[in-house]
Amino acid sequence: MSLLMMINKIQSAEDFRRFAQSPPEEIDRILENTTESIRRTIRDIMYSLLMKMNVPVEEANQYVEMVEECHMGYLFENIEKMDIQAERRNTAQARKEAEEAKQKAEEAEQKMQRVIKTIISMSRNQGSTRRETIVSLVEQYGFSHEEAESSVDLFWTD
Repeated sequence: MSLLMMINKIQSAEDFRRFAQSPPEEIDRILENTTESIRRTIRDIMYSLLMKMNVPVEEANQYVEMVEECHMGYLFENIEKMDIQAERRNTAQARKEAEEAKQKAEEAEQKMQRVIKTIISMSRNQGSTRRETIVSLVEQYGFSHEEAESSVDLFWTD
């Protein structure tokens, strides 16, 4: 039960680091004195923790096997160091940047729609037909025929 309590305390990267630095012999001794059902529980909890930490499945299976063989004391000796708080900051920053990029893209789209509307309106005011305006959008502004047709349909006011 003491091992389960130690695992349950893992809530941050620092907690995990402390757990991983526990004396291997002490953890193995705890495991040797546990029943098979408790060892299965520990195995399942460790697997869940490793999945939550996004450890590759193959690697997580190796660690779980160490629990089953009562060699959990050396479980994390080769695991890469992680900083969950830094990862959370990085994720928050990436979300913020993605939201800003999305906002800029939406603003650019709105400006583009206003420019297209103005071009179509000017073309119409100069006496061009719908067909001539579509051709102009394709030839002068690089629109595909479908984009030009769709834009003229949207902004040509009768």
